[in-house]
Amino acid sequence: MKKIKICKIFVLCLIILCSTWFNPTPAKAAFNKENAKKNVSVTYKKLPDGVLAIYKNKNKESLKLSATMSFRDGDKKNISKEKQVNVCLGGKSTSAFFFTAPRDEYGNTINYSSYKGSYSVAKSKYTSRSSKINISSELDVIEGSFTAINLSGKTLSNIHVTIVFYDDNGDILGCSTKYLSCYEKNSMEQFSIGYAGKMYQPSKVKIYVDWAY
Repeated sequence: MKKIKICKIFVLCLIILCSTWFNPTPAKAAFNKENAKKNVSVTYKKLPDGVLAIYKNKNKESLKLSATMSFRDGDKKNISKEKQVNVCLGGKSTSAFFFTAPRDEYGNTINYSSYKGSYSVAKSKYTSRSSKINISSELDVIEGSFTAINLSGKTLSNIHVTIVFYDDNGDILGCSTKYLSCYEKNSMEQFSIGYAGKMYQPSKVKIYVDWAY
C-alpha cells in the first residue's frame, strides 16, 4: 500500500512539473519608450504670464514625464528655457505644467515671439493615487475656495495640483499651482486662491491632480 501511495505522489509531482515546463508564467512586456510617448498627447495655451501645457496619458501605466519649454525671440533664438518633471503621471489620467514667461530683473514679463515645447517619457517607479484625491471648489468675486480629501487609503508623500480658471465661454483665463499636504489617508486640506488683483473674474474652474504618490 505504501508503494502505491508513493507512486501516486510521484506521478502527481511529475504532472505539476510538466505543466510548469509547458505553461510557463508569461513574462511581463518590456517598457517601450517610443510607444508610451505616442500615447501621450499635449495641448498648449498661451497666457499673459506664460504657457499652460496639458498632458493626457493614454497608457495604462504611470509615467515619468520630463518637459521643456523654450521662449524665443524674432530670430527664433532662445530667451529662456524651463524644464519641469512629473515623476508619476498616472495611467489614463491628465496633468498640467505651467511654464512662466521670461522676466527681467524687475519681474516684468519680457516680450517673446514664439515658444516651443517638448517632452520625453520613462517608466515611473511610483504608483499613482491622483484619481483618489477628491477636490471640491467654490468661486466668488475675489477668490476660489477649495477642499481636498485624500481618499486613497494610503499615506502619501507628494501631491501637486494645477487649477485652471475659465470664463463663461470656456476660454482659459489663468491658472495657479499648489502642493497639497493632505498626506494621511482620509485627511483634509482647505485652501483658497485669490484673483482680486487679476484682470479677470472666473466663472468656472478645472482642477488637475498632476501627481499624488
